[in-house]
Amino acid sequence: ARGKQSIANIQDFTARIDTKTSSVNKLFADTVLYDSIKSAVTELKSTIEKANDFANNINVFSKNLSTASDKLSDTTNTAGILLNDKQTAEDIQTTIQNLKAASKKLDEDLEALQHNFLLKGYFRKKNKTQQ
Repeated sequence: ARGKQSIANIQDFTARIDTKTSSVNKLFADTVLYDSIKSAVTELKSTIEKANDFANNINVFSKNLSTASDKLSDTTNTAGILLNDKQTAEDIQTTIQNLKAASKKLDEDLEALQHNFLLKGYFRKKNKTQQ
């Protein structure tokens, strides 16, 4: 029974191939359709390859981002210390404040030097040459 059914199916399929209006006949006989399908399959393969490459790049980027994040949390490197160590942050803030104060003091000292009787002549000459 199965053999007869298989033979009937093969005969039906063969009849469809021979019928010019059937899609099976068009698939086998129409070279334009065949070339179009072949081109579509080739483009699909290319798209899949590009998608795989993109996924791999995303995976690498994700791993790199994770590594960078781990380093920022690690207090054994400079970036990690700057971001996570409260004492270092306070020390840096104190250093900046000291630099600002020293800069202000230096400006005041330079201003005082310009009015010192020993250096007053030097600064007058310098101002005249700059004008």
